[in-house]
Amino acid sequence: MWKYNPFPLGAGENSGTADVWASMSVDPSTNTVFLPVSSPSANFYGGNRKEPLPTVTSVTALDADTGKLKWATQLVHHDVWDFDTNSAPVLVNIRRGGQVIPALVQSTKMGFLFVLNRLNGQPIFPVREEPVPQTNVPGDSSSPTQPVPVLPQPLVPKRWPGISTLADIAGFGQCSREFHELRYDGWFTPPSIGGSMIYPATPGGVEWGGGAVDPERGIYVVNNSYTDQIYKLRSITIGAPLITKTGLIFIGASMDSRARAIDINNGKVLWTGRLDAPAVSIPATYTYKGKQYVVFTAGGNHLLVPGKLSDQVIAFALPS
Repeated sequence: MWKYNPFPLGAGENSGTADVWASMSVDPSTNTVFLPVSSPSANFYGGNRKEPLPTVTSVTALDADTGKLKWATQLVHHDVWDFDTNSAPVLVNIRRGGQVIPALVQSTKMGFLFVLNRLNGQPIFPVREEPVPQTNVPGDSSSPTQPVPVLPQPLVPKRWPGISTLADIAGFGQCSREFHELRYDGWFTPPSIGGSMIYPATPGGVEWGGGAVDPERGIYVVNNSYTDQIYKLRSITIGAPLITKTGLIFIGASMDSRARAIDINNGKVLWTGRLDAPAVSIPATYTYKGKQYVVFTAGGNHLLVPGKLSDQVIAFALPS
C-alpha cells in the first residue's frame, strides 16, 4: 500500500541501510506504526553522508494507512558507531501531574531509555544535548553534541571500567600496552584510523528485543550488557592501479564503488567517478581519435559487499 524512505529527498545517495530490521509497534487507537530506524552506511565512517539525515538512527511514527510521517526523534546524530535503533518501542501510559500521557520507551545500544510522548515524539523526561569527542578521521566530521536522557538514568556506566588487573598481570602488561595505543575519550569516542576503544560498543546496552513493562508496578525490565570493542578504520581494497605518463594514478579497488584519479606526487584525489559496483580489477587505458579513455570493469565482490554485483564496463574520457 505504501513505502517509507528514511532518507530525505535527494539525500543518502552515497549511503544506504537505515532500514527497520527489528520489530515495529502499532497503536490502533491513533492508527500509528512506530519504526525503530537503524543507522546509515557506512556504519563507522560518515564522510560520504555529511548532509543532515534527521530520520536515521531514530524512532519514527507513521500513519499506518498512508505511510505519511507523523514525527521522528533522532537518538544518535551522525551515527558512526552502528548504534542502530534495534528494538520495537514499548508503548506505555504514564501518569504525571494528574494526567495520563500516552508514551513509548525506546531502549538503545548506548544503554539509554528514551521516554517519548507517542503523539508527538517529544521527551517526557529531560533529554540534554551533551558535548562529545570529535573525530580526527580525514574527510569526516562529528556532531558536536549527542542526546542523553537525564531520566531514566543510563543503564551503562559513563566510563569504561578499565583493564582487569589479573588479566594484565597474566599477560605481562600486554593489555595496558595495547590500550595506551588506542584513543579513548569516554562516551561517543569516535572510530579512528589508529584504533579507538568504544564503550559501550555496538553489541552493548540493550540489544534487539528491547524490554518488557509491568504496567501495574510501573517497572520496565531489560536485558543489558556492558560491552567494549576496538574500532579501527581500514578501506579494504582489492584491485591494482594504472599510471599515466603525466603522473595520474587511476584505480578502482575500493568497496564504495568509486573510481579515482590520484596525483602520484602527493596522493591527492583529483577526481572520482561512480560505478555500479566495486571495481576489483585493473583499469585499462586507450586512445581513440585523439582522445584518451580509462576503462573500469565493475564486477563487485560478493564476500565483502554482498548483493552489490554488476557486469558494468564503463569508460571515462580524459579532458581534451
